[in-house]
Amino acid sequence: MYFFFFFCFVFFFSSRRRNTSCLSDWSSDVCSSDLVDWLDAAIVRANIQNGGFLFYGEVNEFPFYHGEGVMEVLLDIENARLQYLPGWTAITCLNASLLFYNSLFSIDGATGYIYGADLSNINIDIDDLADAHLSIDGDIEAPLSDLLLFVRNSPLKDVLGSFVSDLKGKGRSDLRLDLQVPLAKDEEVKINGQLSFNDNEVLLPDKGYLLSSVQSDLSCTE
Repeated sequence: MYFFFFFCFVFFFSSRRRNTSCLSDWSSDVCSSDLVDWLDAAIVRANIQNGGFLFYGEVNEFPFYHGEGVMEVLLDIENARLQYLPGWTAITCLNASLLFYNSLFSIDGATGYIYGADLSNINIDIDDLADAHLSIDGDIEAPLSDLLLFVRNSPLKDVLGSFVSDLKGKGRSDLRLDLQVPLAKDEEVKINGQLSFNDNEVLLPDKGYLLSSVQSDLSCTE
């Protein structure tokens, strides 16, 4: 089975700009079914610009939990659409490097957009492909109105409540987000977020308050 898996990689990387729709085909050999389902749903589309594959070691000892060998797959993708979790707004125009290294998977320092807002330092990590726990974190810098729109159209609205639902604002702000997702277990997603007001104008319509030059952080955990 693994010999076929390796042969497919050699063929796959023989040409450029392939679509990622076949990414989960090989992953079913080494990943948990939950992770394969996530890959199918998450990477909606992407252009693969470059790719590389390295294998060293005995095939029957893969995925080399004790350092017996190396299996490394590196993909450079552009203009990807990443639907990382149901109920969350997808990341568009994602540019990233995807790394599979033995039993690990990571995307580090990727960039993209949500509602036109700039995303930076997007990191996605899975420590063990066979028992996947997904970690996602990133920074969003955008007009406060765009960040509030993102919050209202995500599970963050349930964490922050009606306060954010009614909030209006002007000026640029930052949102730091950290999601912990146990793909292989029936557990809740853990959310950590921090919305930073950077000299913003903030309106609380239900209270009739208009605040100017707001400097503060609004944090949430679940």
